[in-house]
Amino acid sequence: YHFGEGLGKALTQHCIRHHRITKVDVNEDNPAAAAFYQRMGFDVVGRSPLDPQGKPYPILHLALKKGVFT
Repeated sequence: YHFGEGLGKALTQHCIRHHRITKVDVNEDNPAAAAFYQRMGFDVVGRSPLDPQGKPYPILHLALKKGVFT
């Protein structure tokens, strides 16, 4: 594993800048992922009790704050 080496940050910044990604979904049971995206400038804007396949895995919906990496 390569946690803390900046790979996720670089990929996220690339996706924001070059692909205009402004929304991400994260499994609520993965607090490390949610914290990562919040550090990257995303805010939790919603929650769904089911994942996109209808399974009982709660999903957090995050949106990029205005002006971040633009």
